[in-house]
Amino acid sequence: ASAKSVFSPFFEPPAFDPFPEAASFLSSSLSSSPSPPISGTLLLLTLFMAVSFEYKYAYSVVVDCGSTGSRVYLYKYMIHDPYGSLQSLGRVRVRPGLSTFTNDSIGLSDQLDHLLSFAHGKIPRVYWPQTKLTLRATAGMRKLGINESSALMSLVKSTLENKLMSKLNDDFQFDHDRSGIITGEKEALYDISAVMVAMKRDPNPFPREAKHVIDNSIVN
Repeated sequence: ASAKSVFSPFFEPPAFDPFPEAASFLSSSLSSSPSPPISGTLLLLTLFMAVSFEYKYAYSVVVDCGSTGSRVYLYKYMIHDPYGSLQSLGRVRVRPGLSTFTNDSIGLSDQLDHLLSFAHGKIPRVYWPQTKLTLRATAGMRKLGINESSALMSLVKSTLENKLMSKLNDDFQFDHDRSGIITGEKEALYDISAVMVAMKRDPNPFPREAKHVIDNSIVN
């Protein structure tokens, strides 16, 4: 499996801030490595877990809302070693992108139901209350005007919260504050951080040809 199939959007274990580390990684790559390890359009999966430590494992649900569709990624990992033990439980993509639902609350609700149903079928029910669900939107939502995108994201958040709260605290925890539309700059930093995650698991996880892509991306 490719690194992209394992590390999709926005993964970061608890207490990990990707931005300073990404900047450091980028700086060291420019100064000391003629051939930085990888590139591509990988995103880093956001994982902010408020997990009870009586559990050996933790789970993460991440919804990546792109321009042409939304994907949900499911992960399992050991609390004491999130990088080394990260496992993908599956992913599913639905179309169209969130930006098409500005005047279609029913269509939006149906799409979110489809994504939640997939997650519920993969993660053991006993773990649902300890599992954070984070949603990040990228280019498609950024293309909307500020007022339109803000209104739509508010609708997305309220719809998700209502669906999850309807089960009386027996469902995933929606991370309202850390969900939303991210800037292009943050998306790029998550790219670099995704490389760091992949390299923690495998010092040479990518084809040789891919190494030259990040060379060009950094220089240009």
